[in-house]
Amino acid sequence: MKFSIIKISFVVLTAIVSLSACKSKKGIGTPLPTATQGKAGEAKNDYSLLFNNIKQQENNYNFLACKGECEYNDGKNTYNFDIQLEMEKGKFIFIRATYLLGIEVAKMYITPTQIQILNHLEKTNTVASYNYLKKFSSANLQFENLENLILGNALFNQTLGTTLIDSNATQYILKTLVEGASQQCFYGKNKVAKLEANQLQDAVKNQNFEVKYNQYTANGTNYYPSELAINIRAEKNLGCLMKLFNFAYEKKKDPQIRVPASYKTITY
Repeated sequence: MKFSIIKISFVVLTAIVSLSACKSKKGIGTPLPTATQGKAGEAKNDYSLLFNNIKQQENNYNFLACKGECEYNDGKNTYNFDIQLEMEKGKFIFIRATYLLGIEVAKMYITPTQIQILNHLEKTNTVASYNYLKKFSSANLQFENLENLILGNALFNQTLGTTLIDSNATQYILKTLVEGASQQCFYGKNKVAKLEANQLQDAVKNQNFEVKYNQYTANGTNYYPSELAINIRAEKNLGCLMKLFNFAYEKKKDPQIRVPASYKTITY
């Protein structure tokens, strides 16, 4: 099994997204409720109500932990591995990837200031700034944007006046210019204002980053993504399908990365 964890690590990170409230069965999602006729009709005439609904439906958290399954495709080969995720609001995102028989292949520890990737296959310790993510999207992605992606929120802020609104038969399409890219967010017309897909496009560099939220799981009044598909067209075409389960909401201890003395440190 020769594949680079460094190359797929961002795909793994972006795909770790589902936040069910209790220990749920794999692959089971909750349909989004249908919006009331009043709200749907009003949104057509006054888009400020649509923006308000989207804002009200944004997911939040203090601490999350879960397990997941990932199917990753690099354009040539497909790999399957398991993932453990822990994240604390505004502080860290921690990911542990394992292969057959629970063999650990990589860890990732992301903070608001840097990204660290411990790769056991290549015996390397990569420490990178957020410029590292330019490999996958020209957008100026930071820690808060990655949190939003995991929560199923729009990566970048959308406001009436700076965001253009288009539509098709079933969806509202909100278009926002951000640094380095154009963001397009898709919301169902007949559903609560939850994100169905998010795209970051850069026509100059021919880069496209897309996340589709295929299923949601209810947690009280919140609906968190329980299955998502990520497709990236950048330096390489990458794809990843994620399913997450067994969520917990209380932190037991802070995660740690211990770097063996024999590993090579790489900085970006």
